[in-house]
Parts: sequence; structure tokens; C-alpha cells
Amino acid sequence: MKVLRQIWNRKFLIPLILAVICLTLSFFELTSHNRRMMRLVNVEKILHKKQRKIEAIALHELEQEKMGVLSPKDVARDMVVYKYYKDSLISWVNTFPVINDSYSPGTMFPNLSFFSRNTIIHQPLSEVDGREQYLNLGSAWYVVRAYSREDVTIITGILIRTDFPFSNSFVESKVNKALRLPVHCSIVPLNLDEGFIVFGKDNGVLFTILSDISMQTFSDSVILRWIAITLVLLSMLMFLLRNRQVISAIGVIAALCLLRFLTYIYSSSLQLDTLFFSPLLFAGGPMENSLAAMIINTLCVFISVWAIYMARLDLESMVDNLKKPSRFLVNAVIVVFLAGTGLLIHHTLKALTMDSNIAMELFKIDEITWYLSLIHISEPTRLLSTSYAVFCLKKKKEILFPRNSSFNHLPSPTPFPFHPSPLSTL
Repeated sequence: MKVLRQIWNRKFLIPLILAVICLTLSFFELTSHNRRMMRLVNVEKILHKKQRKIEAIALHELEQEKMGVLSPKDVARDMVVYKYYKDSLISWVNTFPVINDSYSPGTMFPNLSFFSRNTIIHQPLSEVDGREQYLNLGSAWYVVRAYSREDVTIITGILIRTDFPFSNSFVESKVNKALRLPVHCSIVPLNLDEGFIVFGKDNGVLFTILSDISMQTFSDSVILRWIAITLVLLSMLMFLLRNRQVISAIGVIAALCLLRFLTYIYSSSLQLDTLFFSPLLFAGGPMENSLAAMIINTLCVFISVWAIYMARLDLESMVDNLKKPSRFLVNAVIVVFLAGTGLLIHHTLKALTMDSNIAMELFKIDEITWYLSLIHISEPTRLLSTSYAVFCLKKKKEILFPRNSSFNHLPSPTPFPFHPSPLSTL
């Protein structure tokens, strides 16, 4: 009980203990094999739900007028519905990424279209029939099926993943987010040797999900380590609120330097497979080779300046008792730190405009992402750090200039350069 009471009296130890626990757990495998399999089964359940929904839409449309137009009311963005009357496409909702949308399954060569004597174009939709199947259509893979009644045929498709031959900031191959595929899993055509085989709602074999277990375990470990780092920073803030002495501020700054050094040395163990940790998004140098590194640099600088700000009264009394050379040295250290913060702000802003792929222009509304919001938060935080550092230079009597200095006899500037006129008192 005494230990718990001491911990409660020193509340900054609570997040520190939790950080140690998270860091310890990050070296163990926490997700069981059965839990991973349940996530993959959930992907299959989501697909079955989509299949039942699009089948209901297709059967409803078959009962309507033959030449009627499809209603886009219940069709999701990741679903495609084509309506054919005989071999003519008369209505559709969303589109497949194919050049030729002809459909003539009853011909001798259903997969080919003869546009001229020397031109033959592949007819991919002619491979669709009444069976559910996983089919590549242009730059994407779909689960497709055809529903027919008399002369009307409804072809349905559910987007599984896009598959582009290249990738850039505008085009990227990815899995349909609605399927909630776990991280570090990939979908491939049927593979009987390994992986989780996904069946359709009518027990048709569709595709295989491959899972990289080692990468999943690594991803969970990285998340726990970042939680531990966040708790350590929170513990430092709580410690500063309780201990506002210079020695405490120096200890916190030393701990921040050690923390940043360790995150730099073991950066490979703190990176997820996202742009947030990639130099492709932002690269500002060895210590700022990703947006994550820039954010942690900002936090370290801000907490360091805030530590000095919280200990300013103790710093003031300590400087009063120092001799002139020591006093000048303390002031010089604060000025150098302030100059370093200014250079860091300049360097980061230059890197953001010259060496990053983050859309900063507000008129590029389609390209703006949540990364820009992080920048809008981090950069003012650095400017606030500069304000705190400047305030630390100005103590009640003197901290930058010695006593009896001519600067101490100058009138203090007013907060606002406004002098009321006689008319303003009326």
C-alpha cells in the first residue's frame, strides 16, 4: 500500500510505468493464430453481404421493364451493374475499367470482337456467366456474376482490388477498404498451396488471402513502442508541472535528448509501412527523414523550452546569485537555444516547400490530406516555443542585462501602440 500511495502522490510515475509495460509487451507476440483467422473470415463475411445486396438489385431489375434504366439508388461506389438487352448495353451504374464492354456469350468466339478486317479486340465481359468468379477486368479485379431472364442480362461486379502497372501520388494499387483486410495481407488469384481461400456465398472458389505473420507481429510491436514514447512524453509534462526547478528542467531536457537519440538509432524498429514514416512524403535531412521524425523533433523542442519556461522563477533567483561571467554564460546558452530553434523552423519550412510531396496549396483541395493538418499544428508549436524562450530572457529585474544598465532605465513598451485622442473619451 505504501508503494501505491507513493506512486499516487507522484502521478507522473503512472504513465512512466505504463510506458515500461508497453515497451516490454512490444517484444512479445500478442495476437493469436485463431484471432488472425477470424479477421480473414470477417473479410469473407463482408464479401457475402455485398454479394447478397447486389444480387437483390439484379433480380429486382430483371423484373422491371426490359428497356428500363437502372436505378443507382442502392448501388455502392465499389459495385458495378451493367444491363444488356440481347447484346446491347442499354444502362449501367458505375463502370468497369475496360475499353470494350461488348457482351456476346452465344457467338462462336465470345471473347473477341471483330471491328474490322485487321482489328480484333478482346471482349473480357463475355467470360462472365451465371457462376460467381474472381475476374481481372482492366486495371482491377472483381467478383462478377451474370443474371439473365429472356433477352435481358444483368452483369454485376464487386471491386476487390485495383492493380495498376505503376504507382504515384495519383494512382495506387490497393485493396477495397470496405473489405477491412488486415494490414500486411494481400489478395491473389487462387493458390492452393498456402493462404486463406475465400469462397463466395454460393461456395464458389474466388481468391486467396496471403498473410505475412512476421510483419503483422512487427506492426503490433511498433504501435506499442510509439504508445510507450507518447506515455514517456506525458510523464515528463506531468513531472514538470509538479517540479518547477532548474535541476528538474535540465533533467527533462537530458531525458529528451536521450529519447531522441534512441529513436534515431533504433528508427528501423519504429517504422510502419506508411507514408508517415517514409522519406517519399517528407525528407528534411538525416534527423528529419520522415514526417514522424519532424513531429517528434517538434515535441522535443517544445517540451525543452517549456521546461525552461516552467523553471523561470527558479532560474531567475539562481541567476541573481551568480557572478557576472556565469550570468552571461546562462544568458548566452538561452540565446543560442533560441537561435537554434529559429534555424530549425527555417529549415523545416524550407524542407516542407522544397523536399516534400505534401500538398500545401489550399486550391489543391483534392490532394489535401491529414498530413497537412499535422503540419498546421506542429509549425505553430515551434513558433510558440520561440515565444517561451524569448519570455525566459525577460525576468522581473534582470536576466539578459546586468544591474545599473542603461537598458533597465528605458520605459517599458506598451502592449498596444495606441494613444487615445481627446475625442475618444467623449
